[in-house]
Amino acid sequence: GFPAWSLDGLTIAYAADVDDTLQIFTRRVSSPVSAQITQAPYDCRYPFWSPDGSRIYYVSLARDRDSIWSVGAAGGTPQVAVEDATRGAVAADGRTIAFLRDEQPADIVGASAIWLRTPDGTETRYAPFDRMRFVEGALSFSPDGRRLGISAVPRSISVRPEDRGWRFWVAPFPAGVPYRRFESWSDVLPRVSNFS
Repeated sequence: GFPAWSLDGLTIAYAADVDDTLQIFTRRVSSPVSAQITQAPYDCRYPFWSPDGSRIYYVSLARDRDSIWSVGAAGGTPQVAVEDATRGAVAADGRTIAFLRDEQPADIVGASAIWLRTPDGTETRYAPFDRMRFVEGALSFSPDGRRLGISAVPRSISVRPEDRGWRFWVAPFPAGVPYRRFESWSDVLPRVSNFS
């Protein structure tokens, strides 16, 4: 599950079960064989690629919270890229990461905000969505890095019933006024695990 194409369209990363634990695999279009990239003790989910295709990012447990990990596209030793993050995307510079962080983890309903981690390691909320919180979502940068796509379910506690469900925004990056692309999916399903 959770498929993600490399930007050149030649390789797909995905999660698959190995002894009851999800691991990240890749498979080139030209190959009949997949390669296992991670060998983690905890589930690895939601892979996404660096713009140059040299690294794969994914979500897995780090200490006691989900975090974004990074590993070479051919495997190697994974490193934590962003702690306390549930989803992410890498900008065209290969070093800026947009990510979701649940700001009320003890609550039953998620309350994730969109954050940015800049190349110097600074983490701040993403200003165009500073006041919005999401139950769940997915993020993706355009190949040129000038737009950030956000597919998410707004936290519904303070949202009118007719405004609930999946939404899709395009936000000029690094600044600008976001606009909606899909008004909504009134049904919670289908869940969007990844998009480009």
